[in-house]
Amino acid sequence: MKNYQILIGLFLILSFIGLIAFYIMFLSDTFILVLSIISLILGLLLIFLARRGVIVTPPILRFRSRVR
Repeated sequence: MKNYQILIGLFLILSFIGLIAFYIMFLSDTFILVLSIISLILGLLLIFLARRGVIVTPPILRFRSRVR
């Protein structure tokens, strides 16, 4: 059940690093940094709500490892 949480976390970290690198390349744009911070906060909120069972994750994220 934690597989999708790990995937979402990795995706958020990589996208946040990519957005920060993009922001460093174009320092005149603070809009990029604001967008990256907002997306990080929303992603963490999504993971928190999914762990609490408040929201239902999409079917594409609902998979279990069959190798045991």
